[in-house]
Amino acid sequence: MFGVKLILVLAVMGGVIAVIADKLGSKIGKKKVSVFGLRPRDTSTLLTVLTGVLVAAATIGVLSLASLSVRTALFGMETLRNEINSISVERAQVEQALEKRNLEIKQLDDRLSEIQKEKETMELELSTANERYEEVSNRLSSFQNQVATLQAARNALNGEIENLEKRAATLQEGLTIVRGGQVLYRTGEIIFSGVVDGTESSDEAKNRLAWVLDSANIAVFNRMGLENPNNIRAIWVPQEEEEATIQALRSSKEDMLIRVRSVANIVAGETAICRVEAFPNKLIFKDNELVYRKIIDLNSLKTNEDDEFMEFLADVNKIAVARGILPDPLTGGVGAFDAADMVETIRRIKRLTGRIVVSAYAKGPITTAGPVMIKVNVERLVNAQEIYSN
Repeated sequence: MFGVKLILVLAVMGGVIAVIADKLGSKIGKKKVSVFGLRPRDTSTLLTVLTGVLVAAATIGVLSLASLSVRTALFGMETLRNEINSISVERAQVEQALEKRNLEIKQLDDRLSEIQKEKETMELELSTANERYEEVSNRLSSFQNQVATLQAARNALNGEIENLEKRAATLQEGLTIVRGGQVLYRTGEIIFSGVVDGTESSDEAKNRLAWVLDSANIAVFNRMGLENPNNIRAIWVPQEEEEATIQALRSSKEDMLIRVRSVANIVAGETAICRVEAFPNKLIFKDNELVYRKIIDLNSLKTNEDDEFMEFLADVNKIAVARGILPDPLTGGVGAFDAADMVETIRRIKRLTGRIVVSAYAKGPITTAGPVMIKVNVERLVNAQEIYSN
């Protein structure tokens, strides 16, 4: 905008200067003035030129005084050009520095991208490590629980050892009371047997087995003729046999016969090492049911009547065992016949002659546990076919 104004001013001044120079030249030409010996016409031309130069110089001077831009355009152009060149050089340097800075920024962006990827990888590894830590923590907790369980088992074993030591001391006292080396129970002998109900409850099964073992423990002290005020356990049963018996009680819907038997000869004062057996206590013979019947020809006996009757009782024992009644492990017997009844039965046999029938009937219900209690009937043989049919 300033340049346009300057052009307009210069144009106006040029016109003004032309008018003034023309007027001045005309006046000088009319007066015929001569300068420096020149002709009036040449003098008029010279003065006109000088006047134009002076007016132009005055105009430029006034503009210079009035405008900084004019002064700069007239007198500071070289300086301005040098400044422009310097600025151009600085601009080139700044552009180079900027390009270098942009390159550094790009490198930093690439590095930042790599760091971001490393961060994601580390976060994934951290997540995996946290999961692993949680798993290890759970396993550690499980191991600690197992250690606690083992510690409790160890304490229980230590307590059992203490109880065994107390029992050993008590039984040793019993050994001094009973004559030295007396065998209380022989190998396989039944210390105690009892019938208990089957149950689906684990706690009830444990209680019923505990009752059997406590009864066996009392039987041992009774055999020694001692009391047990401190409730010392004189018998020992393997843990796996106790668990098997408890399982048998839980899986049975009928009565169970539990027998506690010695594993080896038990000397007074020693802990009785035992085993536990469990059998279903089934009904084998009903009350008054015929157990065994035998025809005896008294006229052709090879032995006496006593031996013949004892053989009859042995046959009854074999049949009872074959039907499922558990015999005594030592004697093999399943019951006992009253001595008075035995004498009376043999006496009746001796009063008869010829062929007789001896019949054994169940004296009350007989189960697997026994004992086999019988009543014997002796009668003369009348009709053998009728006897066999019955």
